Amino acid sequence: LAHAQRAMRVRLRSACCLIVLAAKARPTAALRHFRCVPYGERAPAGGATITCDGRVPGATLELTHWTDNETPDDLYADTSTECALRLARIRRVGGTAYADHDDALVINNHFDTDGVLSAYACLHPEAALRHASLLADGAAAGDFGEWSSDAGVRLDAAIEAIGGAHGGDPAAYDAALAALPALLASLEADSADAADEEAPWRDGWGAALAGWQALASGDASLSRAGAIAVLREPSPKEEAESSEPLPGAGKRSPGECPRLPAVALRRGLPPLLLDNIPGPFPDPSRRRSTAASPSFSARLLASGACCAPRTAARAAGVTSTRRRGTAG
Repeated sequence: LAHAQRAMRVRLRSACCLIVLAAKARPTAALRHFRCVPYGERAPAGGATITCDGRVPGATLELTHWTDNETPDDLYADTSTECALRLARIRRVGGTAYADHDDALVINNHFDTDGVLSAYACLHPEAALRHASLLADGAAAGDFGEWSSDAGVRLDAAIEAIGGAHGGDPAAYDAALAALPALLASLEADSADAADEEAPWRDGWGAALAGWQALASGDASLSRAGAIAVLREPSPKEEAESSEPLPGAGKRSPGECPRLPAVALRRGLPPLLLDNIPGPFPDPSRRRSTAASPSFSARLLASGACCAPRTAARAAGVTSTRRRGTAG
């Protein structure tokens, strides 16, 4: 009898442990839903809300790198997607940290790559963690023009193309979130054919390659003027006389100067600014960058930490540019 009672207690303890482990490991994907809210409106009241990327007043948890953000220190990162991945890792371990947001409504107020990928990471945390590196590369390409990987640039180009094909942010989010599982699997498997006429990244990826080739061939050039990096792009006259279409052709108003894609420009900056190597660069395959720049709208860019804040911060042992933020 005593032996039977001990065996019963062991079985009960084992069953309790399995129940606890199952509760800790329960996926949050089925518990969260997404809603795109108009820019400037407050978060829906009456429950927990996670705002991804955009700052939505009234949200109970921010996952954003935007200026003056209130993202918790243990979740903060350089992109909102990386913030969401940190939340996924914390909830995977279990415990009570952020457990009150396991069934939160996920919201954002604008459409862009970092917003889509951070929302996806909240809606499908386990799947997102399997693709964490690719998601981070795609978000950095979208917000900072980083060419961390070819797949990341293609992912950003695909999401932008999907968004452009759908009218309004809610419809764009629906389409992009639905397309992501197959898109991520294809890019991770390296089965993405860059020449595929039907590939959603085709135009954006082609523009990135053309922009980088423009730097490599000398059609566009980067040079230094003291502490200033100067980008020279073909004039409308030069473009008209060129036998080959230059980057961005057909997407500008008549007489408007060409604009080098951000990822091509950013890929060209580190050798020039950090290594003091003048462009153009003869071997595009050797020039890769993982450093970020907060803006590419200016044609004149200051060198050093102003051009590569993440590189400078990492070299100093700092993992983020806390609180100052960068609006994507």
